[in-house]
Amino acid sequence: MDSTVKAIELKELWRRYKSADDERARERLVVAYAPLVKYVVGRMRSNLPGHIDEAELTSYGLGGLVGAISRFDPDREIKFETYAITRIRGAIVDELRTMDWVPRSVRARAREIERANRKLEAQLQRVPTDEEMAGELQLSVEEFQDRLLRIYNSNLVALDEMWYAGDGNGDQASLLETLPDSRAADPETGRGLSEEDVRANIVTFIGAGHETTANALTWTLYLLSQSPEWRARVEAEIDVHFDPDDETDPTERLPVTKAVFEEAMRLFPPAANLVREAISEDWIAGFRIPAGTIVSVSPYVLHRHKTLWRNPEDFDPSRFLPGEREKIDRYAYIPFGAGPRVCIGQAFAMQEGVIVLAHFLKRIRLDLFPGHPVALQQRITLRPRHGMRMIVRRR
Repeated sequence: MDSTVKAIELKELWRRYKSADDERARERLVVAYAPLVKYVVGRMRSNLPGHIDEAELTSYGLGGLVGAISRFDPDREIKFETYAITRIRGAIVDELRTMDWVPRSVRARAREIERANRKLEAQLQRVPTDEEMAGELQLSVEEFQDRLLRIYNSNLVALDEMWYAGDGNGDQASLLETLPDSRAADPETGRGLSEEDVRANIVTFIGAGHETTANALTWTLYLLSQSPEWRARVEAEIDVHFDPDDETDPTERLPVTKAVFEEAMRLFPPAANLVREAISEDWIAGFRIPAGTIVSVSPYVLHRHKTLWRNPEDFDPSRFLPGEREKIDRYAYIPFGAGPRVCIGQAFAMQEGVIVLAHFLKRIRLDLFPGHPVALQQRITLRPRHGMRMIVRRR
């Protein structure tokens, strides 16, 4: 069907259903949008344990689709597909939450890995590598990594348990109620965020924000341990301008600390490789990029390119100090990506990173343990292959 004709037909179906409660129109809308359920189930299925039945997920998702059609207001300036995908996923997650869906075998394997990790750490006096863990467990490296992924994915749905917070007396308040400005209007559309939109954003913040920030902080502390000059400058700034008991945002008062954190993300960007799909044909530097091409952009390479940076391999936070930061080309530094898919938590991550760093360095000093090997490991994020063993001293 021609896309224009289909759009007109869908608009008419929406009119009939909403104005006359036409059940036949609703059924046709369900059929028309059923591929959204298949899409959501496909995305979720790859991250769930194998014993979760795809047909059950589809059934849960169809319930979410019907609910989305019932509740959707066609006059709102929002695409139904965007609204429905959130409702479909929410319906599936809600059903999974009612199940004890982490099998005993996964729990047992998690305990087995934990015991092996503790044993090797005690023997080696460092974080064991994947190869060492696999050997201890008598697995191949691929089998060990697959087991880790299954255990990790078994915890994803538990994020939604945080949607409600209790006060210990049996009363529960929606997390939405603890967030200021949840009804703030979009300056372009004048519309506020729906509960589903806020919920999706929170899960994204929690799920995607913890490991990336932790890795960025790890690399920052490592770099400072190798640069007494910049560590002294950061400590001096924090001693004067950071009060741990002050609840106001300190980032603007800590330009050196912020510059150090940004320079660490230049050298060791948590998301070292970004992948995008070309939605239409394009040409870049004389090369044709057909529609559907998977394009890889590496912030790690870009951030160390000698045509874009002065002494690119050096740790030099002065590049990000006020007066110099503004000279950096927008697309030469992309630790959070760029364009419509830029990281939704960029501002939050910067604030979080600087504040955590200030709290650490206000009280302690960290030095790399002598002889500890520092090597890169690129998985989803860029992390130290052997962990980062450090000596902690009170300041």
